[in-house]
Amino acid sequence: MLLAKGQCLLYNDGVQPIAEKSGSGMSNNKNKIDLNSIKIRRTYINDDINIIIDISRACFPGSLKWNALKYSAKKRWQYILTSQYVEVYIVLLNDIVAGFFILATDIPSYNKEKEKEKLQYLFLRMLSIVTLILKPYLIMPSLKKLHKIIFYKRPSMISDRITDHKTTQDKIAWAELTGIGIQYRGKGLLTIMHEFMVARCLELGKEAIGSLIDPNNLLVARSRKSLHFVKTGESRYGHTYIKYLSHPQ
Repeated sequence: MLLAKGQCLLYNDGVQPIAEKSGSGMSNNKNKIDLNSIKIRRTYINDDINIIIDISRACFPGSLKWNALKYSAKKRWQYILTSQYVEVYIVLLNDIVAGFFILATDIPSYNKEKEKEKLQYLFLRMLSIVTLILKPYLIMPSLKKLHKIIFYKRPSMISDRITDHKTTQDKIAWAELTGIGIQYRGKGLLTIMHEFMVARCLELGKEAIGSLIDPNNLLVARSRKSLHFVKTGESRYGHTYIKYLSHPQ
């Protein structure tokens, strides 16, 4: 159950986090978090943007997008944080930022909004060349990603595709990006974020939550499946996973 308190949303002790997988196996009880120490709130642009940039860089060290120059990173996050179609939340553990997540509540409108800002995004892409010069370790991952996008071949069949749902795009919210600080992983935060997203989506009248995942990110794919997401499609940009909210938790 979610309780409102001021500008924060607090989890009470009625929500039990599920242990996340770590490199050495399942987390034990001593790694679980006291739920009373967790707060989830909307992001404040001026106060939170730097910590969000730091966490996203640590989570995606090979990503050109998230490891761009500080100016580019701030501009990109400002576009996201000021969009009326996206909600960005900060997760605090004992009042310290432990992670963040993005929930896109209206993807069609969000994509149209980005089209209107394409000149600004084009400028940021041009600055990516400077990033690659200053951070040459990003060149190979970027080339691999570009190669996959250009030469992508759509598979003839997705074995676990769902065919018995006809949910329209306006009824799907998308878990766009999730970042957890390295020192806070393996403590059940991912599940707490998911419980929050489900509650928020139901509040908004959504029927499903979608997630686009890099096929090489096996840890995230496994975590989505453990939360009842099912792979429903594949594109040059990644694998699509959907969770229908009528599915039992």
